[in-house]
Amino acid sequence: MPLTPTKLPLIRLKSFSGSGIVYMVDRQGRTCTCSEFAEGGHCKHLDEVGVYRQRQFINRTHPTFSQALSGLVKSIRMRRVEDANYWLMYLDGFPASKELDKKSARFRLARRILIGSAEDGHSISVMEHVASNFKFLCKLDTPLVHLAAEIVRICKLPNWWNPATGGHDYIYNSLVGYRQQVLYQKVNDQDGALKLLRKAIGEADKATAIGAVSLMGTVGLGSTRQAEYLMAVALEMNHEKAVRLLSIHLGARSALSGDNNFTSQAAWMLAGGESPVADQIESVVESEAYELLDKAKERWKHPKPIPHCYCDGIHCGGKDRRYAGILQDMYAVCCCLSRYGNIEPVNQWLPEFYPTAGLEIEPFLQSLHKEVGGERDGNWE
Repeated sequence: MPLTPTKLPLIRLKSFSGSGIVYMVDRQGRTCTCSEFAEGGHCKHLDEVGVYRQRQFINRTHPTFSQALSGLVKSIRMRRVEDANYWLMYLDGFPASKELDKKSARFRLARRILIGSAEDGHSISVMEHVASNFKFLCKLDTPLVHLAAEIVRICKLPNWWNPATGGHDYIYNSLVGYRQQVLYQKVNDQDGALKLLRKAIGEADKATAIGAVSLMGTVGLGSTRQAEYLMAVALEMNHEKAVRLLSIHLGARSALSGDNNFTSQAAWMLAGGESPVADQIESVVESEAYELLDKAKERWKHPKPIPHCYCDGIHCGGKDRRYAGILQDMYAVCCCLSRYGNIEPVNQWLPEFYPTAGLEIEPFLQSLHKEVGGERDGNWE
């Protein structure tokens, strides 16, 4: 797996606009020579190399709906099933308001569980099971234990940060593809994006295929049209797993508008990506879900502030974006697992967890990097 420099504190990064301008990004000094940094003290170039804006945040025992929903999502991501059900119970009892009535709250909960089956898993069988129950989960009179059971089902299998799922390959290619096709956008129309996707699939170029899916959204092709086009390709190739993924998306197209987790995985598989857990699913008995809800009920008698690692400052108020689901952060989680053997927040996230793979760097750094022996520590293949 080819990697570009990760340890050098100074990076000569080419402008994302294609203007030919080169910016000096200083990881250690947290600065950039671009105009965005000069005006606001931070910029997208720093974000791409893992240097994030420093924020203040006070975590509370009873956070906002968005923060608690983020807690649910991050708990599923980290496979903390007890925490996931703790936040599920809180969200289900969240006071109704003009902005968020009970029906809308339940829909958002069910939708995030459905998305989580793909965003935080590679089992198509699990995704299909959650999708088949989705309309039922959305109903207000559906007992909470059924939502808890689907969370348990997702968490019973390893997530993308575990190499056993094939997820490391998926995350790496997603990161490179996004940077090459979206950050440095060289195709600016729908026809070009479709041709790029078709060519990438034909050449088994996983990074470009996934990047092309992200690019389609920027040139005005909505998620439904993306899924329909990919479905035609999948049927033409007789690719059973991709057809299954796309059928899930198209079967819940309204709820999944704007989401590309199912379509991106389909593009990855059409271009040769494989997941050993694609057909795995574990049974869930009612008592497991009830036991978790009972534990959550007990914990709510003595609530503690929501952990900082659940509030990323992107999807909700917070300051710790390590588990936010942004591609460079997902890559960093994989690197964290390789270095420490776990992805716990107590670990120190190192600069080399955030690679420059896919970014356009001044060529002289390549030779300089070799001279200083800058190979990335660890093996996460």
